[in-house]
Amino acid sequence: MTTNKLLFTISIWVTGFVSVAQAGISFGTASPSTAITAGEIVTIPIVSNITLLTLDPIVTVSNSASVVSATGTTDAVAFGWDIDLSTDAMITASTAEMFLGKFSGNSATTVAQVVIRANNTGTGTATVTLTSGEYFGGSYDIDSNVVTFSDTLTITITGQTNTDPNTDPNTDPNTDPNTDPNTDPNTDPNTDPNTDPNTDPNTDPNTDPNVDPNVVEPTIIELVVGGLDISAGKVRDSEDDLSVDGDLLEPPADFSGATEITVRVSSATGGALEQTIELIESRSLKLSDKKPTLKYKGSKGELTALKLDLEKGTFDIDFKDVDLTGWTGLVTTEIIIGDYHSKAVSGEEVINGEKDDIPILLLRGESSSLVVDSAKVNSKQTSLSVKGGISAADSVERLDQYPVSISWGGLTLELPSGSFEKRGSKEQYKAKVKYEDGSSLAATVDFEKATFKVNYKSKTPGIANSGVVSFRLAFDGYDGSADYSF
Repeated sequence: MTTNKLLFTISIWVTGFVSVAQAGISFGTASPSTAITAGEIVTIPIVSNITLLTLDPIVTVSNSASVVSATGTTDAVAFGWDIDLSTDAMITASTAEMFLGKFSGNSATTVAQVVIRANNTGTGTATVTLTSGEYFGGSYDIDSNVVTFSDTLTITITGQTNTDPNTDPNTDPNTDPNTDPNTDPNTDPNTDPNTDPNTDPNTDPNTDPNVDPNVVEPTIIELVVGGLDISAGKVRDSEDDLSVDGDLLEPPADFSGATEITVRVSSATGGALEQTIELIESRSLKLSDKKPTLKYKGSKGELTALKLDLEKGTFDIDFKDVDLTGWTGLVTTEIIIGDYHSKAVSGEEVINGEKDDIPILLLRGESSSLVVDSAKVNSKQTSLSVKGGISAADSVERLDQYPVSISWGGLTLELPSGSFEKRGSKEQYKAKVKYEDGSSLAATVDFEKATFKVNYKSKTPGIANSGVVSFRLAFDGYDGSADYSF
């Protein structure tokens, strides 16, 4: 297995240099309105005019209201998100943070929502703020740029919640509340099941607004990932490897409360690897009699190895010979031991460490990317050699059918259509061109291995050899560029 040096797309996606942009993400029109009465619920949509890859918004409510709910796994699909790559919202009375992954909807649409409720404290205002979060890894647009955003909405609260028919100004004080049809005991808010605050989870102040009374949500403990390595096969469609290790926070004392263990590792842009192991001693699974440790040995093509040490709170996960095509985004790791659910989202700072990015070969057929691994210019500035990684969507790989443009700094070399020749049945191309001024170019582009190489010789000096130089390769629908620093 080899690991190609790449630009990190997703967290890193297609550019190698993730930019930060103020995105068109804001609050939409509140429903029923921004003017509500005490105790009333209002739904506030979060809208976007750009196409997103992930969304990590934080909504904060101040003063006279509290958070009821926010978009999570139960309604992620309704807003165009992948449920397997999204999480349940983290909610308190005053805040809600969501993480939603792999958006499949369109731009200029509602991408999430938060529901708040005015407190039963009379008139006032509630300030609702929207900011971009970082806890789950941040928000990214479809071009792999980190996006930041902020917005503020003011909710005006009027009226006083009152269920006492003897003091309610809407009840005629001259009318006996026991006989007045407007206060008929069948509609008495203390007895009417339609208005009894003890039976309506949306209005009962004693009911936790963050919890669906019909659903018991599991508590998710943060998982600390120490290392996450992804390597690609030597050529496309070959076997890839993934390994994760780190620390379990607040792990169970032992395995006695569980009958099985589930390990799940998923990518915001790719698929998911998941396997459930029954906690039964076997040739593959070894449980220690003295310590709360577990060792599992599986086959290639699935969970190949798993080590858990509950006493030390550590874990090691290995998947070998698996398909990681498209795995260029945030990676989520989950370990479930009975009722214990631990989870973490890893980005560029963790995946393959600080020096190596996700292999560009995994982007092949998924997106167009380019990175320069090395560049050399001779002392006379008449010779250039550039090597790097390249990926392109299938629809633009026929390099032999289009004119090609190659640039290095201020130097641009044009290759007429047909300059590149296809080698055999594979997506491998080679070109040799001589120009009228006596200069020559030799280039190879191998989409099978996601590599390219360009050699250029000039009769006159002047090839850029210092500072930061931009390299560009363009043809048909492909236009890739990357900076190289000497």
